[in-house]
Formats: sequence, structure tokens, C-alpha cells
Amino acid sequence: MPAVHTSDSRSVSTVDDAKGLMTQIRKLTCEREIIVARAEKRIAAISEKAQADIAEVDTRIAPFADQLNTFILTHKDQFEKPRAVKTPDGRFGLRSVSNVDVFNEDRALDCICAKGYDDCIERRVSFKKSEIAKILRDGKKIDGCRLEEGELAFFIVDKTLVNGARESVIDTSTEE
Repeated sequence: MPAVHTSDSRSVSTVDDAKGLMTQIRKLTCEREIIVARAEKRIAAISEKAQADIAEVDTRIAPFADQLNTFILTHKDQFEKPRAVKTPDGRFGLRSVSNVDVFNEDRALDCICAKGYDDCIERRVSFKKSEIAKILRDGKKIDGCRLEEGELAFFIVDKTLVNGARESVIDTSTEE
């Protein structure tokens, strides 16, 4: 594990001092991005291999599953009671299924609301904060809302530097 470096105890009193801090932040941000990119590269390789392995096994399962489905659907009378056959390997049989197709949402919503079937719908509310801010800036009040404005110190490491650090990992396949 690399040593932890912290800023020294000198106070920052000039823009040049602040630029030095920004250089350190950029270096460490790029270092972090390289670590993330290397991890993502390894994860992607593992995932790609796993997906290929899974697809190969699924291909081998398919003929057995097709045969079992055909048997079950051809011999429904053998699955009336019980509906499923238990084996040491699992269960197979028939299962009742249903699906609701809401093919016209507007008409369904009107009908559900008119008949009072409130448990059939879920309403989500989201606030458009930019629109609320416009109203509050115009001096109007909205109960439960307030406009907080001020200044916030920030720093942003140049994306091209961060992306360059990331690309250096993606472009090299010598490590691993």
C-alpha cells in the first residue's frame, strides 16, 4: 500500500500556492482514475468470459428444457393434482399465470379514478426545482420551499487529463 501523503501545514496564501495544490489534486485524481480503469478492465474481462461460459452452458441446457416443456404440455393430464412433480433435482409441472395488459393508459386511469380503485395506481411527484427557483426569484412564496443562494468553492480537474490517465490503462494490455 502506498504511503499516505498529506498537504504540509503551511497555509496557502497566494494563487501560486493554490496552483500547487491544484497540481497535487490533478496528479492524485489521475492516479485514482488509473486504479478505477484497471479494475474496470479486469472486471470487463472476467464478465466477458463469464458471459461466454454461461451462454455455452445455456446452449447445452436448451435441448433438455425443450424436451421437458414438450412433455409437460403434451401430458397436462398428469399435472392436475399435484400440479408439479418434486424430484431430488427440483420440480417441474404446470403453473397458472396471468398478465394484465394496460393497452390504453389514459382510459384505464380515467376508469380507475372514476370507480375509486385507488389501490390500482401509484402516483409519483417530482419537483422542477429550476421552475420553483424562478417563482421564488420573482418574489413569490411557495410554502415549504426556500431559495438558498451563495457561493461555493470548487475545483475541477481537466477532463482531458483524467481521460488521458484512463486511456493509458485501456490502451495497454501488458499488465494483468
